Order: sequence, then structure tokens, then C-alpha cells
Amino acid sequence: MFCQAGFALELVEACAAAAVPVAVETNLDWEFEHMEPVFRRLDLVMFDLKLLDPAAHRQFTGAGNTRILDNARRLDELGIPLIARTPLIPGMTATRENVSGIAGFLREFRNLRYYELLNFNPLGASKYRALGRPNPLKSARPLEPAALAELRAAAENASGREVRLG
Repeated sequence: MFCQAGFALELVEACAAAAVPVAVETNLDWEFEHMEPVFRRLDLVMFDLKLLDPAAHRQFTGAGNTRILDNARRLDELGIPLIARTPLIPGMTATRENVSGIAGFLREFRNLRYYELLNFNPLGASKYRALGRPNPLKSARPLEPAALAELRAAAENASGREVRLG
């Protein structure tokens, strides 16, 4: 959406004029000034926070997370309803330390509706095949209910907020 921010803004404004609510899901990895005009017209923003630790974020995603975290803080200041989400990837993001850290980061957000933990979904394997690339997650499986419950409890303790499982 934000690679064509001008078009996105026109579309969002047309939806607003027709009283159609608009939400967006983003990784927040764009210059804030590029996204802000669109954000100001939205009814809801869902955003991913994969890893709080900068070194781990760079290791697993190939990019830093400073801009993402700064953008999340700035987005909260706009007063738009927010939902933060963490995809739980075994051996990467699905750790008590990571989820607690992210939940602690979100603790002071004024406009966060809830924090959502998304269980691992192996359906991305077909994308690796289509790209002819090796799948580093081919042996990964969704977390068991007990592990999900433990991560949810850790996030609730760290954030003092509602945490949902998706």
C-alpha cells in the first residue's frame, strides 16, 4: 500500500467520503512522513512487531527495526485505533523473552486495542517452492495449545493488556 501512497490516499479518502471504514495491515517499515497522510484517514491500523531485539531482527529479517519501533510510537500519538501482532515462528519469534519484550514495549500505548499472537502457519512453504528457494522453516510446526497459553500469559503479564491468539 505505501509503495503507492498517493493512490492509497485517494482510495482511502474515497472510502471515507462513502462512509466505508478502512483498515490497513503494515510492517511500518517506511518513512513516517510517507505514511502519515494515509494513517490520518484510517479507522484502524494493524501492524507487525516480529522481534524487539535489534540484532535478532536483523538476523532473521535482514533489516533493522529502529524505524519500525519509532513508527509504532509515532503512530500511537495520532490517536488511531491500533492492533499489534506478532507472528510466532518457532526458533525465531516464539520465545517468552521476545513476546514479553514486545508486550512491555506496547504497555504505554494509549490507542492499542489489543496485542495479537499469531500461531505459525506452514502454508508459506509453497512460496519458497515457487521462488525456487530453500525453505528454512520446512520442519517448523504450529505451536501446541500449552505453548500458546504460556506465551499469551507472558504477554499479558508484561503488558497489562488483552492478548488474543490468532
